[in-house]
Amino acid sequence: MSVALRTRDDGNQVATLSAGLDYTCTAVYDETPSAVGSELSHITCTDGSSGNATLRYGSSAQPIQYVYSLGAEKGGSLRF
Repeated sequence: MSVALRTRDDGNQVATLSAGLDYTCTAVYDETPSAVGSELSHITCTDGSSGNATLRYGSSAQPIQYVYSLGAEKGGSLRF
């Protein structure tokens, strides 16, 4: 499992969670990153699952952790 974060032209950030060839999930974050803050977003996946994902920021307002839950059986935490 891996996660990539990119900034769109409108300033929003998009997190792409990849489970190899099985499925890909995306979530959009529209708040300005804040030091030691977090933002919750809805996440949707190509296999039809969905849930919530939290992007956590460290003391320099850079992403440090991605926590996701995709129903009862899929979920986890990844560090940047």
